[in-house]
Amino acid sequence: MTILGNIYGELDIVKGLKFRTNIGLEGQSQRQEDFSPTFNDDNLGGATHQATFATITKNQSNYSGLIFTNSLNYGLTLDKHNFEALALTEYSDVHSELVNASSQNNITNEIEELSSSAAALSSQSFDYYRISYLGRLNYNYDGKYLFSASIRTDASSRFGANNRWGTFPSVSLGWNIAKEAFMSSVPSISNLKLRASWVWQVMTRSPIMPIPHH
Repeated sequence: MTILGNIYGELDIVKGLKFRTNIGLEGQSQRQEDFSPTFNDDNLGGATHQATFATITKNQSNYSGLIFTNSLNYGLTLDKHNFEALALTEYSDVHSELVNASSQNNITNEIEELSSSAAALSSQSFDYYRISYLGRLNYNYDGKYLFSASIRTDASSRFGANNRWGTFPSVSLGWNIAKEAFMSSVPSISNLKLRASWVWQVMTRSPIMPIPHH
């Protein structure tokens, strides 16, 4: 069984400035049961193709995930200058657990329930947390010359304890050649861009905010 849910809201604060909040939920639950009765397929009377006991196996898994995102987006146009700024925060929380159990029944094939005979039981679980902050600025002049810069900071329980936070700045430049006057003789091309980008990574043990980890 899988359950998916998504709730969001938007608010226009002033002209060009919009706030958006979004909550995404996901839940999964799966159950598997197997029963293998006794059998004897060895016509020669050996023990190669037979089982003298029934085997019962039951597995149960559960998964839950939450993503909570808030963002501010601002757009401004001044003549041929177009600006767009984004500030975003996001929190992610994932939990998963799995239980496996099996046993044997040496007496009958009629009972398909677990017992203490040759029983085996195992389980595992994990929790994953992530906190992210993102700031981005986009600019273009008349749709021809493009510039974008962003910086993202993530804290993750999957990062090492000595490098809990990662910072990922990036810069890109673009040129929409199709917007140039000399391309007007080629009406079949409406969008032709050249783009170059630079992304790098910095890992730190920043004390900005603690994050739970397992």
